[in-house]
Amino acid sequence: MISFAQMTLGRNVRLLLVAVLLVSAWTGVAPVGLASGPTLAVQTDLEKMVANLKSPDVLLRRKAAKDLGERRFREATAPLVDAARTDSDPEVRAHAVEALGRIKNFDAVPAMTEVLKDPATLVRRAAIRGLISFYIESEIGFVFAERSGFNYLNPFLDTDGPTIVEPYTQVDPRITDALAGLMRNDADVNLRRAGVRALGVLRANSQVPALAAALQVDPDLRVDVFRVFIKLGDPENGNYAVPYFNEADRNVRAEAIFTAGYLRTRQANSKLIDVYNLGEDKRGFKGTIKDFFKQIPERQYITLQALSHIADPASKDIFVQNLRASDNDRRCMANEGLARMNDPSFLEEISRNRLKEGNEDVKLAQAFALYRLGRPEFLDAIVQKLDAVILGGQAENYLVDVLKTSDLHRYLRTSTLETTIKLCKALGKIGTSDDVPALEPLLKDANPRVFNAANLAIQRIKLRQQARAGELPARPPVPPTEEGKRPRRVGQ
Repeated sequence: MISFAQMTLGRNVRLLLVAVLLVSAWTGVAPVGLASGPTLAVQTDLEKMVANLKSPDVLLRRKAAKDLGERRFREATAPLVDAARTDSDPEVRAHAVEALGRIKNFDAVPAMTEVLKDPATLVRRAAIRGLISFYIESEIGFVFAERSGFNYLNPFLDTDGPTIVEPYTQVDPRITDALAGLMRNDADVNLRRAGVRALGVLRANSQVPALAAALQVDPDLRVDVFRVFIKLGDPENGNYAVPYFNEADRNVRAEAIFTAGYLRTRQANSKLIDVYNLGEDKRGFKGTIKDFFKQIPERQYITLQALSHIADPASKDIFVQNLRASDNDRRCMANEGLARMNDPSFLEEISRNRLKEGNEDVKLAQAFALYRLGRPEFLDAIVQKLDAVILGGQAENYLVDVLKTSDLHRYLRTSTLETTIKLCKALGKIGTSDDVPALEPLLKDANPRVFNAANLAIQRIKLRQQARAGELPARPPVPPTEEGKRPRRVGQ
């Protein structure tokens, strides 16, 4: 039986322990005798995992390599490099090189680029993922998507994700050089495609000449190269697409046309008009069904879409012809082309057409045109649709073509949550320092999503201004980016 003295002693010990812990929390100094516990445990885990990398049991080696990456032990860099280079088991080598990417120790880059030449496809694929992971780890599964087997006609297979590092992120050139080498030389076509997509994720503008060369020598990479050019966003890259406007492969041809149009490459406009005047494809029933599943649009349709983005005055007659087309999408694109041409002589005609238009997509395109041609009140109709399930993406695409970014300011404090976030994204893409004061009040918003969107927009604007002034830091921060929805793709 416990005596009263023992009970009192036990209570006093507990009270003393509580007091010590409270003092520790207040001062930030761990009590003597307690400080070494967690550190020793972590050190023990590290030593055990590193030791298991040399175990004769292959399952233990695989688990150790994977766990070291998940725990991100920087001290494990050298043992993991050794495992990635020399372990006899491909899965161990794959886990090791992926772990190095998560740890993000740039001392490991030479070894990881060397692993891109490993004889095992599994390991080379893991090396690509590891190198991307130095900068971004989430939403990169599309890099490795393969259109083969049951996925050959899968319309839901994503081979063109929007993931890309922030502008002005300085990616280690050793990484992009190595990925470009894999794109040129790997025997596996799916890994060559993964190399192209990885260059897009890492915004590898320095590799544009290598990508352009790949267009000529490797037909299997053409679609992915065009999609990377769209991500990079430089209108000059659209010129590389022009030679493929009459390509026999309909998928390559459609992507080439879409690329030149989306990038607004004006030098391509006359060639696009020539393609448009060829008329519609004669695809037949089987070809139409196959193209539907592979999301390949009809030739004249995609050419009209490209012309509507470039909006050169030379295309005016084509837009006018399609204002009264029976196809809703053609009427949409005709209105968008006239909107971007900024020709106010069409204001009255489009206004009359809108009064009797029954399709909501077309009415939104007409509102965009009316806003651009001198009716600023129609910007309301665009902003109001940003929350819409079906029309939200179309409305969001119009935001980057506002006449003045200040036109968006009044909506920042009066719109719904999702609309406010989309407005912030748009200003982050096209805004200037004049837009920062309108965004700053959102940094006090109680909703963290609004704060994050406004903060990201402000940071993008500031980085853009610094880049123009030649004042970027030596190594700017490299957070993962969330670009929102990608532009309307071929076939969508």
